[in-house]
Amino acid sequence: MARFRARKTAAVLFVLGVAPMVTSTARADRIMLRGGGEIKGIVLKDPSQPKTVVIQTASATKPLTFSRDQVLSIVREPGPLDDYVVNRDTVQAVAQAQYDFGLWCEEQKLTGPAQIHYQRAITIDPLFGPAHKKLGHVLQGTRWLTYDEQREAQGLVKVRGKWISRVEKEKLDAKEALSSEQASWASRLKLLRRKLYDDDRTIREQAESQIAAIRDPAAVPGLLHTFARDNEAVRIRLGELLAAIEGPEASEALVSLILAEMDNDVRQTILDDLVRRRDNETTVRFVAALRSKDPVVVGRAAWALAATKSTTAVPKMVEALFQSEKRMVMVDVPTASGGLSGSYGFSQNLSGGTSLPGGASRGFSTIASQGVLTGVAIAPGAIAYGGGSIPVPAGSNPASNFGPPPTQSVPSRVTVHQPNLEVLKALETLTGVNFGFDQPAWRRWIGTSYHPQTEPLRRVPQP
Repeated sequence: MARFRARKTAAVLFVLGVAPMVTSTARADRIMLRGGGEIKGIVLKDPSQPKTVVIQTASATKPLTFSRDQVLSIVREPGPLDDYVVNRDTVQAVAQAQYDFGLWCEEQKLTGPAQIHYQRAITIDPLFGPAHKKLGHVLQGTRWLTYDEQREAQGLVKVRGKWISRVEKEKLDAKEALSSEQASWASRLKLLRRKLYDDDRTIREQAESQIAAIRDPAAVPGLLHTFARDNEAVRIRLGELLAAIEGPEASEALVSLILAEMDNDVRQTILDDLVRRRDNETTVRFVAALRSKDPVVVGRAAWALAATKSTTAVPKMVEALFQSEKRMVMVDVPTASGGLSGSYGFSQNLSGGTSLPGGASRGFSTIASQGVLTGVAIAPGAIAYGGGSIPVPAGSNPASNFGPPPTQSVPSRVTVHQPNLEVLKALETLTGVNFGFDQPAWRRWIGTSYHPQTEPLRRVPQP
């Protein structure tokens, strides 16, 4: 079939006055590059570039160029590129002829050269539709649009090889600008921090003055990175600086400082700075911290919610009374044999009896069962085992057939629920009641009796 299509293409070219393609006995090339690379194609002669090797591959729309120093060897191998090189210059400069030659290239799996000749066809005749379609162009009115032109007509913008909307482009530009500003601030703050410890008092005072004047939200990440791990006095000063900067970036930074702060007095001072900002999202941020896997962070979040009188957070705090984590522990598990004196396997047969090992069978009017424990699960204040059973003859005394089930220690992955005392303290502060770690009791009380208070409450002790 491929030969037939090739002959048909040659016939079409002949009718159009184009010389039929010649089949050459020349070989294609396998080019070995320095460093272990290999390219399959055919080397094109180019007298104007004696110090380079020009290679046409089956997929490239333009020849590849390498310096002769990069080429270690050229191995001759036959391939369709030989015929392509022989015949490409004999194709008539007519759109139909170039298009037909492109079809032949496709049949020979020469996708790159095919694109070259489809492009030549529309260069000769800009309205030649078949070649436009092969190139993926779309007719809009009387104009054929390329893929990029179609995207531009849709109002899209090309960024790093990807087409996005103008709104996305504006967001991306703003994000990149912010990132650049943040990097600039980080460098400036690093330099100012060194000046704070300069021997010259004037330099120290100038640095302190410049830091105190910062009001740009883009400086927030740099401030945290530069001063958050400094001494207590500096961390308190950092809280003051962040509180003076408007915007959610500074509020989020203050929350992160509170959750990470180990010193009680510093934490309280920073919280006071945050409260003075009257940020409506403060409660939301601390509630989100209740889902942390770190019990210390959860306790500090609960303390902050209580200290800020966030009574609406009580239901979420109840759910944070316990934290679950997976652990590998050694657990004594009864063996599956249940204490049988032998290794007997029972299976019910079709006659309603029980088959014994070795093919022996004994029928029973009823079949009793002996329970065995299998597996373990740990919950707050309890350890539970899974249950199973094996059959035993009816009328027999299970106690006489089965002794106490033997156990063995096996590693088990269990879920352990740890209570968080700081959350309980915060709940008591906010509600004035204490149901301990009884979550169901808390939930019932919230559903029937709890009404968020608006009057000031006493401050909860520091965790």
